[in-house]
Amino acid sequence: MAPLDRALIEAFVASFPYRAPLLEIGARLIQPESGTSTGLRVLFPHTQYIGTDFQHGPGVDCVMNASQLPIRTATIGTVLTVSTLEHIWDVQETVAHIRRVLNEHGVAILTSHMDKSIHAYPSDYWRFTPQAFAELLVTFPARLVGFQDRKQ
Repeated sequence: MAPLDRALIEAFVASFPYRAPLLEIGARLIQPESGTSTGLRVLFPHTQYIGTDFQHGPGVDCVMNASQLPIRTATIGTVLTVSTLEHIWDVQETVAHIRRVLNEHGVAILTSHMDKSIHAYPSDYWRFTPQAFAELLVTFPARLVGFQDRKQ
């Protein structure tokens, strides 16, 4: 996980009330033995945390297809999808499912990157501009879309 992504989630935890249960889409730790990624679960102690991915592995509680979440409507308090959307073919369907499973006061945090090299897991399909995120999130009642420009 990129340090900026982790810092964003740490700032979220420190600044906003989040609700359980928490669903992480893309929770599989790719290189857990390297010690560089402990996952996000440790930032949410004492919270019902469900780590999902498209295959089994460290950090994964349930194997799920992100574009077909088998979760009841309005039952999730927080969704995290950190540097995962670029690996999902049907992004619009995935975001629709995220919106569907969030409860009335739920929060979704979605991150991706524009300038990382191709990194297949198993495939790398997309790069998103801030405008693309705004359009993907148009059905959410409130949105905060930001970006970091490496040139600054």
